[in-house]
Amino acid sequence: MAERWVDIAQVAPPRIIRKPEPMVTPRGVVMVIITIILTITIFELLFGGIRWAGPILARLQDARPGQDATADVDAHQV
Repeated sequence: MAERWVDIAQVAPPRIIRKPEPMVTPRGVVMVIITIILTITIFELLFGGIRWAGPILARLQDARPGQDATADVDAHQV
């Protein structure tokens, strides 16, 4: 029995030429803005009360003994 050898020509895969993506995309900008807003919001929720507690506590501690501490705070708001 005669053996037959068949040469198969190698075919290169077709080249897919894509347009390069820009460095800054609208989707990326929106993601950065959302991340910044969420970071600021979380920071304010966690530490916002601490920032305002300092001046209020200082005013309350300055109140004389026997004096209503809230009266001093109310006087500053008027």
